[in-house]
Amino acid sequence: AQHYRTGEGVEKDEAKAAHWYRKAAEQGSAEAQTWLARYIYNGEGGLSKDNKEAVEWWYKAAVQDHASAQFNLGLSYFSGEGVPKSLLKAAYWMKKSMDLGYDEAAELYPRILMELHRAAESNPQVGPPPSGMDLDADND
Repeated sequence: AQHYRTGEGVEKDEAKAAHWYRKAAEQGSAEAQTWLARYIYNGEGGLSKDNKEAVEWWYKAAVQDHASAQFNLGLSYFSGEGVPKSLLKAAYWMKKSMDLGYDEAAELYPRILMELHRAAESNPQVGPPPSGMDLDADND
């Protein structure tokens, strides 16, 4: 699938790449699940754009500790694309991705925490973020 995606050693063909990513994703490959989700999210490779299905594939990869999938799942919860918006779930998945060394997650995580704190301040029913999600903590 990767060779069709990149054109390495074969003619570049996004539709074939998506086809083979789906085959591997269905067999449980977290990397393939992540790429398939990207194709579906962007409506590429001859696949229909479907944010909900993309999130389902990102979730399958995220629970296998795939940092990019965790980031994209967190971003989906942050934006409310494909799933109901949830700052708590966004923070959870972004932190997991960040802990695996994903730089983009480390950049976005503090912003999510600030929004969680704002939500807690403006609506006491929201409550503070769970322990381990402290805005003032050193997350390096």
